[in-house]
Amino acid sequence: MLKSLRLQSCKVLHLINHVQNNKVIPRPVSFVQHMNLFRHYGIRHSHVPFVEEDTLSFKILEHMRISDKYATAHTMEKIEKNSSESSQAIKQMLLVIAHNPDVKTSDVLRLFSLYASSGRFLSQDLISNKSLMSEAKHKILQSFPWMTENELKNLAYLLKELEFEKSGYLQYLVKGVNEECLKRALASDLPESLRLFDILLILHGNAIYRKREYDTFISLFEANLDTAHPHHLVQILHYIGLGKKKKLSKEFIQLIIGKLDKHLDDLTFRDLGIAVAGIFKSNVKLNRTSAFVKKVADCMKCKIKESVLLTDIEIYALVSIIKLIRVARFHDDDLLSTVKLFVMSCDESVLNAQIVPHILAMFSNCNVYDQEIFDKLENQVLKLIRAESHELRMRDLTRVLWCFSHVGHRCNIQTLEVFDEAFMEFIHKGEVARSPYFLSDALFSMAILRHYPEALIKEAFKPEIIQGLKGHQRSKQLSRLLILHECLKTEVPQLKMEAPVVGKFEIPSRTLADEIQHRPHIRELSEGAKWINSVVGGTVLKLQFPIPYINYASLTTDFNQLKDEDSESGTYKNTQQIHIFQQLSKIRDVQDNKNIAVEVLDLPSLVNGTSEPVGLFRLKLRLLEQLGWDIRYITSLEVESCGDDVQGLGALLLDKINLHHKT
Repeated sequence: MLKSLRLQSCKVLHLINHVQNNKVIPRPVSFVQHMNLFRHYGIRHSHVPFVEEDTLSFKILEHMRISDKYATAHTMEKIEKNSSESSQAIKQMLLVIAHNPDVKTSDVLRLFSLYASSGRFLSQDLISNKSLMSEAKHKILQSFPWMTENELKNLAYLLKELEFEKSGYLQYLVKGVNEECLKRALASDLPESLRLFDILLILHGNAIYRKREYDTFISLFEANLDTAHPHHLVQILHYIGLGKKKKLSKEFIQLIIGKLDKHLDDLTFRDLGIAVAGIFKSNVKLNRTSAFVKKVADCMKCKIKESVLLTDIEIYALVSIIKLIRVARFHDDDLLSTVKLFVMSCDESVLNAQIVPHILAMFSNCNVYDQEIFDKLENQVLKLIRAESHELRMRDLTRVLWCFSHVGHRCNIQTLEVFDEAFMEFIHKGEVARSPYFLSDALFSMAILRHYPEALIKEAFKPEIIQGLKGHQRSKQLSRLLILHECLKTEVPQLKMEAPVVGKFEIPSRTLADEIQHRPHIRELSEGAKWINSVVGGTVLKLQFPIPYINYASLTTDFNQLKDEDSESGTYKNTQQIHIFQQLSKIRDVQDNKNIAVEVLDLPSLVNGTSEPVGLFRLKLRLLEQLGWDIRYITSLEVESCGDDVQGLGALLLDKINLHHKT
């Protein structure tokens, strides 16, 4: 035990000297080597031991603490330590602190340095010298206002190293440090506030967002944003990203982005990546036309074209930028070509379990399918699954499946079977029970690929899994399971599964109004349908969602609404009405009351540069055909050619639903 504590004391000295020297600069090594290093701590399983210094977040904070452009970079004051000092020295220091009316801050730091270096348990003194320890505690608290920032930072390192979470005595002191930092920040400028916040980060790490001080500090950063330098903005975005579960003002983050946009040239690639990661974690969605997104994409393009040595933080930056680009659905052919060249030319060891899914998603989010790159990355995913390190997480595998299904990549059946085995392993390890939404996502993508693994499906429809989905991302998770059930009824009827019992309030409330807002060509075509209905006096054409829970609307026919009367009865009084009635009647007679679905092929529904529908739309069309619907297609260009001519749109519809135009 004493040996363990002495090792801890050496670690304290290392931490303090690390910042004192201010000369630790990451040494560039090969891109492949650093990808392997990034893999080591970027994706870590619970059974793998690690110390805090191995985590990527720690490395980012240390990068900020040694770079003179950040507010947190400053020299620490040296604390002399002597591990050979006896417990008597600790008691003497306690007596000095407890009975001295004017406590010296250096004495306080020396006390905790002695505890760390001597291997003496603080809990022993709490039992044997309870009164003395109580008096010393009050004097220590009184010393906090007199400490310099450097002394507070030194104290934070020592309290962290003494594992204050295990001691109520130390937790009380940490609370005092928190309050002192907050009190000073309220009367400080932005750089000092950032330094004080960094002290709290030393103590609490990423869990800082759970502390009440977190929100106050973020508010202070917002209030002083006008004085922020570019690297201050990077720091603030990183700190915001730590509290990704917090509801922060989107206007505040957009304001930071606007300011940072003017100073991107002042940032290195790694600093830009840290800022972008903070934006991504804050859940602020940027538009694909954003000038900021384009500039960030250009920086990434230049970096991967250089083929230079990259540090681990630069690789983190690369992944962060890919995330931002794909979420913004930014589509730049030159960027995609550069990424393809990068993937096809680099060694496979570079393509780790973190970066492969995001590269695939970058293409899929743009509705771009390149078989060459998808084939290579499919093979790489198989190698990652089979690797002894087991680095491919369930979320990564789910994302890969979505990418394949969305652009219609025809992966090998052997690949899907390996995916099945991987998910069964996730189930056995209990990961699916903790995160059931990944399984529903995966099976949804598999259904689009016409793959129905019975064992996984039975797991997904278990009551406890369904219960686990309720309340999580209500907008899609339960509805995806319901879509899967519709697929099973139609395509795998022998696999009889009970539909999940789900209330209406638990699934998305997507309406036709939402649909026509996002798909203007559908809205224009529905105006033509309304005109036809008004002419014949019945709802022969109707906009609806023909497949339950699949929110892709179709114009459908219902010939039962067509009044079976001819022109001699006097119902139709002009030539136009008679002509439309006769056309619809002929179609009805040939169809023998078999309904028709009219589908609009617009850019969001097609794989880029092809006439192939994207994933969910493709699934809908497949189910419609199997359920006996006749499908007619109208392109967005045909709709646009009619302009605002409602009668022209109506004529286009009549022409398309005629059997002669079936495709």
